Amino acid sequence: MKLRNVIGITAAVIVSLAFLVILSYIFVKITNPPLVDPEIERIIVRDMVENNKRISVPAKLDMNMGEAKAVYVGLRNDKNNVLNYRLEFDIFAEAGNRSYKSVLKYQGVAKSLEEGSTEVGKVDISIPQSDFSKGNYLLKVSIIDEDLNGIYASDDILLAIK
Repeated sequence: MKLRNVIGITAAVIVSLAFLVILSYIFVKITNPPLVDPEIERIIVRDMVENNKRISVPAKLDMNMGEAKAVYVGLRNDKNNVLNYRLEFDIFAEAGNRSYKSVLKYQGVAKSLEEGSTEVGKVDISIPQSDFSKGNYLLKVSIIDEDLNGIYASDDILLAIK
């Protein structure tokens, strides 16, 4: 009788552990999805190489108030050494006659990219309803070279908020 109870308890523990392992695997897969679809990455990298670009961002982004969208940023290191960099985002509002004034600035954490390498990352942009009004904004995406403390590459996105 005791042996049967021990076997039953052991089986229940093994089944519980297996269930926990499966749940943790599913949780990790859901919470850590690949950041960039391989097809999107291939297209962005090809564009940078064929057009000799250091950075790739979309030219225009249409968004509604309160909406969030993913933007893919491509970076190519054409230096002869490692590029220590950080991303910087500046949002400029229209100030009349095609001039813009800075309304928001974000600086990312420092990262490294080996010489001759490319990297594509996904950046989620959200437009809080209370912080922006409808209209056009200029979103400047810059790659800051940490070693030179200067801009390695930059490009603009026209951000149209409806």
